[in-house]
Amino acid sequence: MTSLRYVTPKAVFDTVIYDGQTRLWFSKLCLIPAVVNKIVKIDAAMGSVYRKYRLYSVVMIVCGSVAICLVAAGFLSNGRTLWFFRGAGMVALVLAMVMAFARRRPLATLAARLIEIDLPDLPESITLYQLGEIYARRYQLPSLVDIIGQWNELMRVTFIIVYFATFGVFFLTLPWMLFWTVMACFLVLFVLGAVFMLRRSR
Repeated sequence: MTSLRYVTPKAVFDTVIYDGQTRLWFSKLCLIPAVVNKIVKIDAAMGSVYRKYRLYSVVMIVCGSVAICLVAAGFLSNGRTLWFFRGAGMVALVLAMVMAFARRRPLATLAARLIEIDLPDLPESITLYQLGEIYARRYQLPSLVDIIGQWNELMRVTFIIVYFATFGVFFLTLPWMLFWTVMACFLVLFVLGAVFMLRRSR
């Protein structure tokens, strides 16, 4: 009788690509120096994948920070400078989103390679949540279940802040209402996400 294996490199790759909470957890796991060294020691080609992920992450953070500064400057300006800051802020926002999307693949590649390396030592019937508990104990980081709970908490806080912060946009025209709502969602997620990651990395 053929056994059913729930966790495979292909399954982990696809999950990291499409599930934000799993991606967040693997972004913490795959940046641990011991994990990086383990992967690169066995497969040197993963070194370039790791550097690509780091590059995309840095560009995303820089573009997100620039978008925050430009939006703040837009509130303090008028006339031509107002349009400049709004346009530049939108460009920076789009670039940050593009980098956030682009860094999914190298992270998924690293995660899949890690699972492929450890697969012989894992029980065949292990689930992704059980795998998260194993890695959490091994590398002293929050488990996948913990990350999901913390992420849901972050989403609730984000919803409350965005709801009250964007109440005034309903008095604007539809294009500007959509613009400021999207910008508010991004900025709150960016700031709270940064606080979330810093708090959990201690």
